[in-house]
Amino acid sequence: QGNTNDAIDYYIQSSLMENVNIPISEIPRRGNPTGRLRFNSLDFFNFNDVLCTPHCGAPIRLRVGFNVNEYNGISNVGISIEIRDMYGSPMLYFPSHLVVGKMNFTHGQHYVSVQIDKLPLSAGTYRVLLWADIQNECADFIDGDIRMTVEDDDFFDQGREVPQHLKGKVALYDY
Repeated sequence: QGNTNDAIDYYIQSSLMENVNIPISEIPRRGNPTGRLRFNSLDFFNFNDVLCTPHCGAPIRLRVGFNVNEYNGISNVGISIEIRDMYGSPMLYFPSHLVVGKMNFTHGQHYVSVQIDKLPLSAGTYRVLLWADIQNECADFIDGDIRMTVEDDDFFDQGREVPQHLKGKVALYDY
């Protein structure tokens, strides 16, 4: 019962609850990835390397952990992080191949980070997609089963917050 937007938000929130407390390494994969590389963590840090909750307009570092399963290592690796709103619309996209080029990794645990000086997301819940390819072949893919909750803050330092009906649905841009 209630208005249509509230019903849709409730439906989307409940569909995400399926994998909320499952470790990233155990989230079911789609699309038959090779498994040569497997994601196992996503953490949020402030610029002092302290774990934190993402805040609208605050500096943040997203750190993705993964294990390389090839004994001899892997080369020509691309890793992408995409943040989408609850409706599936892309909000932020971080493809390593455009920023640092293809990467090489030895066998074992590794981490890559994305640093955002001022998180341009309004308060709300978002979906995080992780993608890894090795020589253009899908090694691992998590399709939006990871949630990222952004807390409210005064993005523009004007004493105002994003209106309630837009929270979790808009990216903010500073000028």
